[in-house]
Amino acid sequence: KMPTNLFLSSVIKAQPLREQQLVVERAPIGIVVLRDRIIQRCNPRFEEMLGYGPGELIGKSTRVYYPIGDEDWKALGRRAYAAIAETGSFVGESRYQRRDGSLIWVRLTGSLLNPDNPDEGYVWLYEDITRRHQAEESLRRSYSELEQRVVERTAEVSRQLHFMEQLIEAIPGPVFYKDRQGRYLGFNQRYLDFIGMPRGELIGATVYDIAPRDLADRYQAADEELFNNPGLQVYETQVQPASGERREVLFHKVTFA
Repeated sequence: KMPTNLFLSSVIKAQPLREQQLVVERAPIGIVVLRDRIIQRCNPRFEEMLGYGPGELIGKSTRVYYPIGDEDWKALGRRAYAAIAETGSFVGESRYQRRDGSLIWVRLTGSLLNPDNPDEGYVWLYEDITRRHQAEESLRRSYSELEQRVVERTAEVSRQLHFMEQLIEAIPGPVFYKDRQGRYLGFNQRYLDFIGMPRGELIGATVYDIAPRDLADRYQAADEELFNNPGLQVYETQVQPASGERREVLFHKVTFA
């Protein structure tokens, strides 16, 4: 794809004078000829972009539409014209100030009007990209807000988890909870003391890892019945702690999602 400035340069060179003028006047982008950063010519689209009337910008310095300090404006000029001298063109984005004080974003492309005679000045092309920048800024804000909501939700879940852990620890009897595959997810200290196993060994274990086969089969069958009929389940059975002595217990189980 041919760059915009080369395309326009080719068209202008190929057309008679009147047709050249029509191309420039009706172009959908701003076109300006500068000499020493003074506007020599500009098309209606550029005047419209900045809110000026026909001919009002002729003879004015580009400083009038830069909302930055003098030193920054000079530094920008040095950088842009050094790029043109080195590579033949400059492409960048900048904020411009319209006549009414409002700001717009512009994509600008500059090159020598006549590479064989630099004294003739520079041609600059300007495209208003304000809507694109607004869309990007809106997307950034939305992403930032989403991140904040995730942080807040994570903190809330962490607080709820801490509360539930404290609540489970406060229950005077042994308490445990498991996932659908029967793996232990959590428990209170009283359950650990009752079973006689370290916490690290119990996390992720199943009843077959902590109980004799006959008892594990009973627990597994009861769990399957509860999952098939969600709600509250109460039954009596035995438990064999690490001490080896079986004890009669009453299980109260309930499903949760």
